[in-house]
Amino acid sequence: MNIAVIGAGHAGVEAARVAAEAGSRVTLYSAESVLPYYRPRLVALAFGQAEESSIYMHPESWYREHGIELLLSTPVDAVNGVTGAVHAGASPRVFHAVILAMGSGPVLPPFAAACPWCVFPLWTVEHARAIRTRIQKDGRLIVIGGGILGLETALRAQDAGLQVTIIERQKRLMPRQFGERGSGMIYRLIRNMGIDVRLGQTVTRLEAGADESGLTMHLEESAPLQADLCVVSVGALPELALARRSALDLGHGVKVDETLHTSAPVVWAAGDIVEHAGWLQCSARGAALQGHLASLNALAVLGGETPQPYANPHVPVTLKMRGVELHSTGSVAADEHEELPLDGNDDSALRALVVREGLTVGVQMVGTRKGFDQYASGLGQKPAAPLP
Repeated sequence: MNIAVIGAGHAGVEAARVAAEAGSRVTLYSAESVLPYYRPRLVALAFGQAEESSIYMHPESWYREHGIELLLSTPVDAVNGVTGAVHAGASPRVFHAVILAMGSGPVLPPFAAACPWCVFPLWTVEHARAIRTRIQKDGRLIVIGGGILGLETALRAQDAGLQVTIIERQKRLMPRQFGERGSGMIYRLIRNMGIDVRLGQTVTRLEAGADESGLTMHLEESAPLQADLCVVSVGALPELALARRSALDLGHGVKVDETLHTSAPVVWAAGDIVEHAGWLQCSARGAALQGHLASLNALAVLGGETPQPYANPHVPVTLKMRGVELHSTGSVAADEHEELPLDGNDDSALRALVVREGLTVGVQMVGTRKGFDQYASGLGQKPAAPLP
């Protein structure tokens, strides 16, 4: 079998590995110029706490040894979902199956255009390189976004000697993962570490410094801030341009059935681009799981066997560094949810379940991981008795 995998992130590399180890001839297309890498490690690379070679998933020799043809700097223009023709460069190549794994791209607010030389997302190796060349000890960094990536960026930047301010539009940090108690504790932890946090603030405009020397950030409800550098972490959107050109059914992402099969006969999809039953995948682990199954299912269909359904896992959000420890999975407390504190809570630790109609739908912990795995494994069930 000839299999094409388009996109060399977590989903794409895992899909390529599975197909190659099953005996298929695999071509892995990447629009980037560097070897496939672990995206969560980009923050450490950007602030000098990791070298580029250490974030690669595999050395170049690994792809040759597995019989995977890795094509770097090779964006794909279109895919024929009936014939399996992949158009990239001068002439198309035809495959028995195609797995789309283009991932997602960062959202940049309009104000970023005012200072493109010092306002960056942190999504690719190129972004990490650009940030790394501009940081200097005692420099001033603004992080836009108080989610998990924004917090790690702030902590690593402070480790690199920068003065850091976090600006979050919402009224609390990590609002998608923690309720008011957890978010309040995270806020106090971050502030006590010397990182300025501005909640409920909106950026109205930026002014560029002379000779690309920095920026002035104007906020809706407070005085302007001066900074040398700004990192934006406000979300991502699926990369759908190729899928749109290839006439696949789209919603918020590429629509797939329970086996990750798209609307095209020979095309499967995995990772951040996938939409199924209204959900989009947004984690490295989940993307790899989807890439694994999409590859197995493509081979199964080609071999006349029955494909397997995908079960969307509850992938926890975790951060543990410099005295900050956060763990969350499932839902956050809303109108129809109740947050149930567990034993052992104090000023330095929070353990709580989110319960709906008597069933556990979320687990949140700050400053501890005690019992997290046990409670997380009980999502969808009645809460167990608090652990001693």
